[in-house]
Amino acid sequence: MDSGGTLGYKSIRMHPLRTAIAVALLGALSLGMTCQPGGGAAGDAAMIAHRFARLEGGSIAAKELPFKVLVICFFTTWSDAGILQAKALSNIYERHAQKGFKVIGVVMDLEKAASASPFARQFNIAYPVALAGDDILGGTSPFGNISKVPASYIFDSDGRLLGVWTGVIPAPEMEGLLRRYM
Repeated sequence: MDSGGTLGYKSIRMHPLRTAIAVALLGALSLGMTCQPGGGAAGDAAMIAHRFARLEGGSIAAKELPFKVLVICFFTTWSDAGILQAKALSNIYERHAQKGFKVIGVVMDLEKAASASPFARQFNIAYPVALAGDDILGGTSPFGNISKVPASYIFDSDGRLLGVWTGVIPAPEMEGLLRRYM
């Protein structure tokens, strides 16, 4: 303690650039493609059958879409990672939609349409945008507790969950998945 009775932190300050690099490295280590625990055919089918409320009205379920590769991406409109992921998927979707690549973006914002509508317009999101329901926000949907966003659930043409990617999917990784499964 210093003479003023408070903890003195001057001796352990880190350089701002080193701090930013350390935080980025720690974040990168915890992100990437993972297996979805407890999935299996029944769990995968429940995820594909789950109905999402579309931003434009009505609803959508992945099982209604013809696809070779499907990404259901949960994101927020207020985070840099969510913005990057939504826009990157939109760009890839525009190039590969006719070949069977489909995306459903699910906005996890508590403000729902009030934040999702302007976001989808501003960033020209090309794929269907849906709103997370209370079951998704509460962790009781077939997707379980989504604790990190963006979280992208990636399915093959048979509706099998290939994996879950947390964080922004690098474009080369996504392109590689598309080459492999389409």
